[in-house]
Amino acid sequence: MLLEPVERRLLDQRESESTPPCFILGAPRSGTTLLYELLVTYYEFSYFTNLANMFYLTPLAVSKLANNFKKNWHGNQKSSFGSIKGIGAPSEAGNLWGRWIPEFGYLDEHDAAARKSLLNESVKVIYAMQKLHQAPFINKNVMHGVHIRLLDMAYPGCLFIDLRRDIKANVRSIVRARKKGGGPPLGSDGWWSVRPRNVERWCGLSMEEQACAQVIMLRKDVEDAFASIGQERRIIVNYEDICRQPKLHMELIVDFLKPVCGGLKRRNSFESEIDLSPSSLLSDEAEERVASALATLEMT
Repeated sequence: MLLEPVERRLLDQRESESTPPCFILGAPRSGTTLLYELLVTYYEFSYFTNLANMFYLTPLAVSKLANNFKKNWHGNQKSSFGSIKGIGAPSEAGNLWGRWIPEFGYLDEHDAAARKSLLNESVKVIYAMQKLHQAPFINKNVMHGVHIRLLDMAYPGCLFIDLRRDIKANVRSIVRARKKGGGPPLGSDGWWSVRPRNVERWCGLSMEEQACAQVIMLRKDVEDAFASIGQERRIIVNYEDICRQPKLHMELIVDFLKPVCGGLKRRNSFESEIDLSPSSLLSDEAEERVASALATLEMT
């Protein structure tokens, strides 16, 4: 209640012209959290912090009052199920997106009309956040992959960073995360996290088969979306390449963003490379299920 007047003032001060935001896409366990952390560590971006996500009804007010936590934050490449420690650390902002786009499943421009007021509210908050931090806005959330066309309608001209990881390594990581009970709870049908289109027939199958379907079918949804809104709106980057050559790939991303975001201010020096742990195999039976599911998905 005490923060609401500050929140209203910050929303009212929004400029009419603002830089379109940037969204990071990728399957669960594909490295999107690492990429998000690297970008906001190396360059000056506006983003939702953990504190803003905690005070999700007044994110602007709390960000203004606690701006030093963001300014002084520095990543250490450690996270847990998409969460990075620290008040000023970048957040997926699940609480905030839950105000505006709570669905885990596919949405497109046809869903925009029914939620026009909510989307307009999100636009006002994000553009005001940009003005508050004096920097382009960036956010990572695995749900963005099934909301691309909706985001395109809400934020005309927004850009996307599409992160890919070796498919089998990605699948193994999803399986291990699910066994640990990390991330969001299972849905009523047993599905975990983001829901690409047509997952229904995979819901009752094994964890390995569901993970394969999640990665492959999410990529298909992403490809369909960019076939509609334009391939020039995204850059595709590879997780393994980023780990091996972070400086090169951060610069490629910044060059892609430059026509819209302008020259981004550097915050810190690049690291030469990032630890890339080998993808440990699952059990023989699990690996067989993965191979079989991937072969089936490639034929569909």
